Amino acid sequence: MKKQVGFYTSKERRLLTDIYMPQGQAKAPIIAVHGMWGSSRRMENYGNFFSARGHLFIAANLRGHGGSWEPKNLGEVSLLDYIDDVKNLIDYSAVEITGAWDPILLGHSMGGLIVQRVAESFPVRGLILLNSAPPNGIKIFRATNPCSWRLAIAQSKYYFRSLRRWKAFKPNFEDARRFIMNGIPSQAHQKYYAGFNEESGRAAKEILEGCVTVNANAIECPVLVVGCQNARIT
Repeated sequence: MKKQVGFYTSKERRLLTDIYMPQGQAKAPIIAVHGMWGSSRRMENYGNFFSARGHLFIAANLRGHGGSWEPKNLGEVSLLDYIDDVKNLIDYSAVEITGAWDPILLGHSMGGLIVQRVAESFPVRGLILLNSAPPNGIKIFRATNPCSWRLAIAQSKYYFRSLRRWKAFKPNFEDARRFIMNGIPSQAHQKYYAGFNEESGRAAKEILEGCVTVNANAIECPVLVVGCQNARIT
């Protein structure tokens, strides 16, 4: 069973989540963090899968995404702000749902980088990284990967302008189809694209340039890394 729950980290700042209640004997809770342009909707299949196997599954919406509170200028939001969102969600969900806990953190793309950083300082039971953004930046211009050059050309139309000026942005449908939805059946592209959110230009710049690093030695929990050979962004 899925229900929407908002956690107030201050009087006017609500993080909206989708919570999938566990079936059968309760196991370790999981908090999932979406990637760029995403929302909790992207985690629906995972929520159904893990809750059916006994896990309380909380799919987060970072600020400016999926109904969570809207900052004045999404384009200026930093990855560090998103990291604070996840830390607050862990604290508030523990108080309101189960008491003290050490959840498993699941992150996709940008969310993978976020949960790695959270795990440096929070007691978590494990990490699941789905095609995670790397902490040392994304090398767009790679001679061995022609797709990276095509992506860079596509990005130059508006991505770099947004990154430089810290504006909110999202790819147009054609670029999303070629570089983000390339592993999704074409008949599902319109529906999937309809769920795209605007994203922070500042956060994208920080990912691209490796501005938010991760101290791997500080992460003491087990880590499952899942990659994708045909990924064209991260």
